[in-house]
Amino acid sequence: MAGITGITPGSALGARLSALTSGLASARLEAAIRDALVHGRISRVGVRLDGSMTGTSSIRQVLVQPVLAGAPPGRDATRQCLLSVMEAPGGVGHAISAPMSADPSPTSSPTPASTATPGFRGIGRPLPGSLAEAARVVRFEGSEQDIRLQNEWLSTLIDALPDLICFKDRDNRFLVANRSFAAYFELDRLDYVNRTSAELGRQSAFYGQFSDIWSSTDEQAWAERTSRTFEIRIPEGKDGERVFDITKLPQFHPDGSRRGLVVIARDVTERKIAAARIHHLAHHDNLTGLPNRMLFQERLRDAIAQARRAGTSIALLLLDLDKFKEVNDTLGHHVGDLLLRAVAKRLGRCVRETDTVARLGGDEFAVLLTNLADADGASTVAETIIRSIAEPFGLEDSEIVCGVSVGITLFPADGLDSQSLLKNADLALYRSKNDGRGRYHFFIAEMNHEVQSRKSIERDLRHALIADQLNVYYQPLIDIQSGRILGAEALTRWFHPSRGPIPPSRFIPVAERSDLIFRLGRWVLQRACEQVREWNEAGLPHLQMSVNLSSAQFRHPDLLDTIRTIVEQTGIDPAQLQLEITETIAMTNFDYSVQILQELRRLGLTIAIDDFGTGYSSLSYLRHFPVDKLKIDRSFVVDLDLHPGNDAIVRAIVSLGHGIGAKVNVEGIETREQLAFMRDLSCDECQGYYFSHALAADAYADLIGRAQLLNLQFPHRPLSRTGVVA
Repeated sequence: MAGITGITPGSALGARLSALTSGLASARLEAAIRDALVHGRISRVGVRLDGSMTGTSSIRQVLVQPVLAGAPPGRDATRQCLLSVMEAPGGVGHAISAPMSADPSPTSSPTPASTATPGFRGIGRPLPGSLAEAARVVRFEGSEQDIRLQNEWLSTLIDALPDLICFKDRDNRFLVANRSFAAYFELDRLDYVNRTSAELGRQSAFYGQFSDIWSSTDEQAWAERTSRTFEIRIPEGKDGERVFDITKLPQFHPDGSRRGLVVIARDVTERKIAAARIHHLAHHDNLTGLPNRMLFQERLRDAIAQARRAGTSIALLLLDLDKFKEVNDTLGHHVGDLLLRAVAKRLGRCVRETDTVARLGGDEFAVLLTNLADADGASTVAETIIRSIAEPFGLEDSEIVCGVSVGITLFPADGLDSQSLLKNADLALYRSKNDGRGRYHFFIAEMNHEVQSRKSIERDLRHALIADQLNVYYQPLIDIQSGRILGAEALTRWFHPSRGPIPPSRFIPVAERSDLIFRLGRWVLQRACEQVREWNEAGLPHLQMSVNLSSAQFRHPDLLDTIRTIVEQTGIDPAQLQLEITETIAMTNFDYSVQILQELRRLGLTIAIDDFGTGYSSLSYLRHFPVDKLKIDRSFVVDLDLHPGNDAIVRAIVSLGHGIGAKVNVEGIETREQLAFMRDLSCDECQGYYFSHALAADAYADLIGRAQLLNLQFPHRPLSRTGVVA
């Protein structure tokens, strides 16, 4: 067999057929095939050839591919297409009139179906060697069953598709629809064949709901001469609906006339629901259901644009829950989540329906107030919010008291874009939190100056760590009964070359808000341990060095390795190093804190809880902490005479500390009376300006050398600022 030669409308059809055939049958066959191709009844023709050693070829089988697009399945579309070829005037059917030879060539045998070229269908049986004999055998006989089987397969395939499919003629009349289409649109109850959408709409109330859009989109597809896709929503049940994407594909004859219309409807309801869900999750907080930061910023930009057009004002309020982290860490994340949900509900009751409440993350919320006449409206809402949040929350048999700080900024007075307003509101919020929490502040221009100042401090502090502008000073720790100097607390001092001394209260908060705090803390720890080594080598008594750990240091994964390395490098006795953490740090992530503190004690270090009494600790948890010392915060000592209740608090802390086997240190001793009171309570250690300010290393060493025992009996002489006995 020489192979298959494909003949398409664009090929040299006549030349090819003339080269392979001859005679009247050839001319009529060529005319029939050309006519079928021109009028779009077939899209491809092929012939199977026999070759011989002499180089001659003869047609063995004629093959055609009928056009199925737009033809109704189940109505013998393929058969009709082939018949139109066979029965065309002068076509193959008319050219063949002689009966088939009673004794065909013994070498001829039917061509197996599997050898047919994909996309083509054979007509008749294999053809004997010459065209004259071939013309006698090319008949429609034996092909109807194959074509009927093909149509059955096609119908089964279309009916099995989940999409809703139908075919219309050139006049938009229904020819056939698959089962899904007919069942959903209730066409199976009607005689829909050869009817338009308008006619069916008059017969069916259900179909009539969308017959108008159905008809209009038919004409749009024809007019645009390309596929047309649109969406329809069909009510379903009491409150539901189904959403369909409808695609209409017009089919045309080669001469441009209409052939038919293919309609495909795809149910996209679940996809729409999923997309809406994804959109909601992307723009709303999963815990509270409030708009998240992304959606809030979009609404803020829209509100600014609208206010600019209308000439009105808007207010942006940023809110931060006071001490929420302590509640979250001590009572559990589950209770913390319940509190956030409850706060969200209360905030919603404090504003109008036209306003927006959002959760930006963590315990930070935002409120957008639109169409404000003046700033008083914003302050009124802020006061309402503060009062509402201050009311106790009853959550899972627990009563939780929570406060909120608020920062307010206005458009257009404070900023003309969303980023400026958010920045200014954050500055106002920062001021509210620093001023004692549970209050609100409006943004003022001076706040921006504070921000620039903080940035300048941070920049200079980075340089100071490199340029050796920082120093460690040492405040003596005193045995309150004997007056003996037990050690010192390491305190950082910064002497700026142009600004002069910068107090720790100014630069430590800046370091804590940046990545500098861990570097600064490591430097202080390293320098303090080196100083202990130097004092040991100088023959000073065995002193203990107390160093504060920041929250960032305590949570840093390299904390244990860092401390172990510094102790080993300096060669000091681990018992000479005391580490202080605040009560709040200790209670944050209780299990982790206990684990780290236990590891530090295994290294031989002493652990102290600093500023005790100012945090949010649970006394039931405290007994599980591996603690060696409690340090009473100076705020209870300074106001001892002004607040009679403070003495009861101090007595309770001393009793508690001794009860768990810990020593008690008192900070902030500044008067003779305070010292006497603490001694009567049997406190163990004390420190404060009454004895000495923080001293440079040389001055501290000189103090140790001159006074091994301080005279604490009344009357006594406190140390001066330089460490010299006054």
